[in-house]
Amino acid sequence: MSPIAVLTRPAGRNDALAEQLAARQWTTVILPALRIEPLAPDAATFPHPNAFDLIVFVSGQAARAYAEQWRACDPAGRWPASSRVAAVGEATAQAIAAAGLGLAQQEIVAPDPRGASRDSEALWPAIAALQPAPRRVLIVRGEMGREWLAQRLRDSGAVVTIHAAYGRHAVIWTPANIALLQGWADRGVAPTWLLTSREGIDAVVANLIHAGVLPWWWHCTCVVTHEKLAAYLRALPTGGAGAPVVKTCLPTDTAMFNAFVAT
Repeated sequence: MSPIAVLTRPAGRNDALAEQLAARQWTTVILPALRIEPLAPDAATFPHPNAFDLIVFVSGQAARAYAEQWRACDPAGRWPASSRVAAVGEATAQAIAAAGLGLAQQEIVAPDPRGASRDSEALWPAIAALQPAPRRVLIVRGEMGREWLAQRLRDSGAVVTIHAAYGRHAVIWTPANIALLQGWADRGVAPTWLLTSREGIDAVVANLIHAGVLPWWWHCTCVVTHEKLAAYLRALPTGGAGAPVVKTCLPTDTAMFNAFVAT
């Protein structure tokens, strides 16, 4: 039997990785844990880029959603040269460059690609090195997110605006999905799961509890994209010593693929 990968990123984000895994004789099952819903902008309060020295996108989804909102509010707008842009990693930088903002990837402030993580902590040294230091900063994210970077910027003297460009909502899996999980549990099949956010982990666990298969899931393997997610898994009330085997990798398709196929 070929190994099974369960890919839980939102719809449309799993296809390339699924193709790579299929080429290595993996069976891939796409079970999005979260549904992404872009938020309609309020033209009267939309944070236009020319009001900020620096705009930080926390994800590719943030860049795509903000670009759609900006075009809706200012169809003829051009990205101002005075508004620098930052990304938490190269995948986000690629998404920004492809979002139609008129920015090239080499113009985007990003963490050192040789670093071990792609997060706010990794991005901060690159922002702190900017001259002149940004004083008006926009952070574009979902409706919920971490405050670490915003606080560091405020501590440095910047005025920070948080803008929610999209919402993330837990997906309730279908009866067919639930039956698939129960069949795996009955047969002792242990897939490898991709988990890329705390909210996604919570949604997956809720579906597993609904299916009555959570004890089985603790015998599976999980691929996560940050050590914080590995720690979150182990800290769940139903985790601890019985938590799944966890592999940690960078949040790129190549890194995730390598984590799945590594022996």
